[in-house]
Amino acid sequence: MDKFDVLVMGGGFRSVAAAWGYAKQGRKTALVEGAPKIGGFMSPINWDGYWIDKGPQFFDNFQPADVELMNEMIGPDVLMEIGFEYGSYTNGELNCDFAIPDWRALGNEVAYDAFQSLLRTRLGQGDNPANFNSLDDLLAFDGGPVLYPHLAKLAKKFIGRPADEVAPKAASYVSFLGRKKLFDQETSVELKKAPLLDGILAASKASVPEERANLYPRGSSLETVRVALEKALEREGVTVFTDTVLNKFDAKKKVAAGDGFEAGFDTLYFGVDIRESQRILTGQATIAEKTHILPEIFHCFVVPADSVAKPYYVVDYDPEHASSRITNFCNYMGCVDKNGYGVICVEEPVSMGDARWENAEANLDQIFAEVQETGTVTANSYQKAKSFKIPATYKFPLVGIDGPVDQFFNDVNERFGDNLVLPDPYALTRKVSEVSAYGSN
Repeated sequence: MDKFDVLVMGGGFRSVAAAWGYAKQGRKTALVEGAPKIGGFMSPINWDGYWIDKGPQFFDNFQPADVELMNEMIGPDVLMEIGFEYGSYTNGELNCDFAIPDWRALGNEVAYDAFQSLLRTRLGQGDNPANFNSLDDLLAFDGGPVLYPHLAKLAKKFIGRPADEVAPKAASYVSFLGRKKLFDQETSVELKKAPLLDGILAASKASVPEERANLYPRGSSLETVRVALEKALEREGVTVFTDTVLNKFDAKKKVAAGDGFEAGFDTLYFGVDIRESQRILTGQATIAEKTHILPEIFHCFVVPADSVAKPYYVVDYDPEHASSRITNFCNYMGCVDKNGYGVICVEEPVSMGDARWENAEANLDQIFAEVQETGTVTANSYQKAKSFKIPATYKFPLVGIDGPVDQFFNDVNERFGDNLVLPDPYALTRKVSEVSAYGSN
C-alpha cells in the first residue's frame, strides 16, 4: 500500500491547484479522480471542429499575485489577458459595457427613482447589518421597491425556483445583484466618490483603481489549460489516479480504499462538490436535498463571425426570453473558419424532464430569434445548429442548507479532526492563491 502525505480527492481545478500547492511544499501528494482525465468543467465539447467550453469568465478578476501563481503553475505562455468585454440586454436595449442590467433602459425617471429609494434604504440602515432569511429578502433590499419586481422575475428565470425558497448565498451565482447601472459613466464616477454611493452605483472597470485580470488561453480553448495542469502535476511529482473511485475512509488508520485501490494518508483534501463529499463520507444526502441543481441546454449556432456583437458574452435580462446568456466564441477564442464563420452558444435554463429538455432542438428558431432581438447577432439566419443538454450547471443553495452543512462539517471534524480539509462549499473562486496553500496553514 502506498502512503502519501496528502491525498486529494477530485480532478477539478480546485483539487488540481491544491495538489500542486501541497507538492510545492515538498509533501508527497496524490490526486484521485473518478473520470478518465482531470479537468472537470475545463474539458470542452468539440463540435464539428469548433471548441465549446466554459468561456471567458473561468479565470476572471485575478489580481497580479494570482496571475503570477498561475504562470508559475502552468507556464507564462499559456494564458493571456483578454479584458472584460461583457454586455447585457435590458428592456429592449443592448449594452456592450456591462454584464449587469442597464436600468437606464427602463427610463431615466425609473432609474432616478430607483437611486432615491436605494439611497433612503442605505441611509436608514446605518451601521446595522441587514439580515436575510431568503434570496427574496435580499432582492427586496438590493432592488428597493422600484427594482424589486424586476429582480424577482430575473431570479425566477435564471434560477428556476421562487426566490423565497432560495438561500441568500445564491446571490454570488447571479449577475443582476449588487452595484447598479443607473446613470451615465461620468455621473456615476463622480457620485461614486462618496463611499456610501460607491456601494450602490456601477461604473466601467476602467475607472476602478484595483488592477484585475481576465485570463484565457492564447488562441485556443480551456483544453490547453487542462493539459498544462496535467504537466504541472507531473512536474511537481504528484501521483495522479484517474478512473478511480474511493468510497471507504478509515479515519483511525488513515487509509482510503475502493475499486481495488488502497492508499494511506496524513491529510485528506476533499475538493469534490460538497454534496458528493457528504455522500461519500457519511452516506447522507441532506445537503443535496437543500440544493437546486439547474439543468441548461446549450444551443450552438454557426453564423458569420462579422455579424456577432463584440462582447465575449451578453446576458439576456428579458424575463420573457428563454435564453439567459449568449457567448461569442468568435471573439476571445478566434474560433473562425476559413469562410468567416464562427460559433455562438446560447444558454437556456430549463427544468429536467419538461418538454424543452426532452426535445432540446425543437425551439432552435425561437432561440435564434431571441438572439437576433437582443442585437447580439445581425445575421438573418444560421448555417447550422446543435443543442447540448447539460444536466447540472449551477447548484443553488436553498433555504435551510446551513443546518445540514454545519452538521456535516461537525461530523467529519469529530471523525477526522485536522486530518481532513474541506474547502468553503459556497466559494466559486479559482484564484490559485486561495486554494493552493492549504498545507501551510
